[in-house]
Amino acid sequence: MIETGTIKSIQNDMVIIGCGDAAACSSCGGSAFCSVKERTIEAINRKALDLAEGDTVNVFIPPGQAVFAAFMVMILPLILFMVFFMASGKVIPDLAEGIKVLFGLIGLAGGFLSAFLYSQATKKTRVPEVVSKL
Repeated sequence: MIETGTIKSIQNDMVIIGCGDAAACSSCGGSAFCSVKERTIEAINRKALDLAEGDTVNVFIPPGQAVFAAFMVMILPLILFMVFFMASGKVIPDLAEGIKVLFGLIGLAGGFLSAFLYSQATKKTRVPEVVSKL
């Protein structure tokens, strides 16, 4: 997905870009009531383009990035909750339901921790990229 926006600030190779309404906003029935009129995107300038504040640029956002982020934040912790919940009952027979839930919550916390650590470890490689200056 390509977004167009205006550069708000530049810090080394990272660029903060303000984007107005996306193309999807115009087709949304709630656009008149939406409070999100401008959003900011942090992007990397890998091509070393000559950029300055106020320039209009195109930013490439990988389409699978949002889907993968949703999986890591929502689905992985739920899967780990179920795995820990069921595994605790198999490993320790006759375990009380409340204790199984505690093990499930440990799995849930582990899922959120895994998502956070993955996010921190891959922070520079998963950011949107400035592809052109308009």
